[in-house]
Amino acid sequence: MQKWQEITGNLYRQIKPTGGKIYSRYSKSLHKRNIIDEAWVEFEMNEFKYIDPFYGEQNSTSNFRMNFSLSDFLADLFLESVLQIENYTFIGDKEDSFGSFSNSLDFTIPKMNFGKLQDDKSIECDMTYSLTNSESYPFMNGTIKEHIQLSGQIRTKLIFKDLLITIHKNSDLNNVLSNISPKYYDTKNIYEAKDLNSSKADYFSFYIPYLK
Repeated sequence: MQKWQEITGNLYRQIKPTGGKIYSRYSKSLHKRNIIDEAWVEFEMNEFKYIDPFYGEQNSTSNFRMNFSLSDFLADLFLESVLQIENYTFIGDKEDSFGSFSNSLDFTIPKMNFGKLQDDKSIECDMTYSLTNSESYPFMNGTIKEHIQLSGQIRTKLIFKDLLITIHKNSDLNNVLSNISPKYYDTKNIYEAKDLNSSKADYFSFYIPYLK
């Protein structure tokens, strides 16, 4: 087992993302609630080498991207758009892991602040986080109660990715679009989501851009 203070202390000094993206997804099953049902953040990481407790020496910009879920934070807010997190402060459970730095390192977020929404559909994010073992590859010693005694800080600009919609090909697209808030989205200019890593034969995925 690797010593957790050595692994996490080194990472807290080096992790300084250069930016990131906020993704959101709308589910047809939630039309009556008229909210987004999934949202997450992926960071663009600065370049450095570190010792992963399971894989050994790794590069911070390898295939795995530091990410965390916003869904649990947003669950009780019933938002029409993820843009509504403007000027919002979220308080999380210190022992609940919301994100992953690598396959073997997760992190919890006790506090997260979002700033003012910018015209280019970006926002400042300032968050405190504590690294801990992942459930799949727990190769650091210590417990999460010990791990959260140390923490790091991330402050960076996040860009909002257009809303992702995935529906069955037999669904009525106009009916779907009628449930998307015209206050936030330009439903007349939807476009196919061609950048997805996976797709289903019976489903159609597309993006809805935000209003200018």
